[in-house]
Amino acid sequence: MIANADHENLNRDQQVALSNARLGHYVTVMGIAFAVTAVNVFLIFSFAHTAPASAKLALALSVFNISCFGSLAGRSILQEIKAINQDYAEAKLGTHHARYVAEIPIDLFAALTVGLLVLIGLVQLWMLFTI
Repeated sequence: MIANADHENLNRDQQVALSNARLGHYVTVMGIAFAVTAVNVFLIFSFAHTAPASAKLALALSVFNISCFGSLAGRSILQEIKAINQDYAEAKLGTHHARYVAEIPIDLFAALTVGLLVLIGLVQLWMLFTI
C-alpha cells in the first residue's frame, strides 16, 4: 500500500488497513507498558524494602519512564487513528460503517489511556517509597 501525505486519495480499504496497523501499534505499546509495569511491581515488592537509595532512584526512573512512554505513545497513536477515520469524504458518511466509526469515542480512550498509566505510575512511586 502506498500512502502519501494526502490521505484523501486513499480508498476506504487502504484507510481501514492504515487504521488497523495503527491499532496494532497501540496494542504493542500497551503490551510493553503493562509488561514493564508488572516487572516494576515485582521489583518493588521484592527489593524496595532493602534497596539502597540509588537502586530506588533507578526503579523510580523506570516507573516514570514507562508511564510517560505509554501515555504519550498511546495517546498519539489513538489521535492518529482518529485523524485517519475523520478522512472520510463527505459523500461516504452515508454508509453504516462510516457512521459507526464517527461515533467511537477515541478521545475518551486516549484520556483513559493517559489517566490509567499515570495513575499506575503514581501508585508505583508511592509503593516504592513507602514500603
